[in-house]
Amino acid sequence: MVVTEKRRPLFLTSAAVEVLQMALLALQATRSFEVMALVVLPDHLHGNWPLPPGDADFATRWRLVKTLFTKDCAPTLRVPRITHERRNESRRYGSTGVGNTC
Repeated sequence: MVVTEKRRPLFLTSAAVEVLQMALLALQATRSFEVMALVVLPDHLHGNWPLPPGDADFATRWRLVKTLFTKDCAPTLRVPRITHERRNESRRYGSTGVGNTC
């Protein structure tokens, strides 16, 4: 099972599911695996991917699917990344980054 960040319902639209499908197809072209079953729910998905004998690298495949999906999905679905520097600054100064007027 793979859960979206903060359980955001990223897969509500058929367009988002299509982007996920394209990400899986693109990855299958470079990394051998077969999708036996895929259940897509609004905020998570379940997949059954038998891998070739001797290959157990599910983690890299999921990471690449997430990367491809994020790269090709609608910008409104993307979550802004907080850099390490900004995260530390927020901790240091007690700032949440919301409503800053600097």
